[in-house]
Amino acid sequence: MYSNCYYYRSGRKIVCMKRNALDAGLWDLLVDSRLICAAFCADPWDGARRANKNDFGDESITQFFKAIHVPDDLDLWSSREPSETVQVKSIHDEQSSCKSRPWKPGNSGRLN
Repeated sequence: MYSNCYYYRSGRKIVCMKRNALDAGLWDLLVDSRLICAAFCADPWDGARRANKNDFGDESITQFFKAIHVPDDLDLWSSREPSETVQVKSIHDEQSSCKSRPWKPGNSGRLN
């Protein structure tokens, strides 16, 4: 038995496969809640494989989806919607273990 939705976070994008509203036997593909391909596939396993292979049959969708990677194994997708916020860790958030050293003029490290 399938879930009604499958989600995968690809970088900052959230990819979703959900049952088509008009035909529960078909699945739609959405990116960030925007419908990309209606009635994309007949089962989510095939949909995950096709999305991974960028197999859409429409050049504009293929071009749009090129920068998005999803796994072909549906077991790596989640049946729960991920949170909307993405935690981005700044390199300045933690104290550096490197000691701050002033720059000294000279030719050390310079090739002659």
